[in-house]
Amino acid sequence: MLMEYCGLFGMDKSDVRFLLDIGYQAEEIEEMFMDTKLLEEAFHEAKKHSKC
Repeated sequence: MLMEYCGLFGMDKSDVRFLLDIGYQAEEIEEMFMDTKLLEEAFHEAKKHSKC
């Protein structure tokens, strides 16, 4: 379901896969659909860790 709905919230399937790959749970990503600030924070943290 997550992949089917992501486009409705302006999110690419590749972004959803990325978040799942780095350890986010589907429920957390669903929350990010409703709260874009959470989404921004998640990508910021992921970028910070990928530079290490």
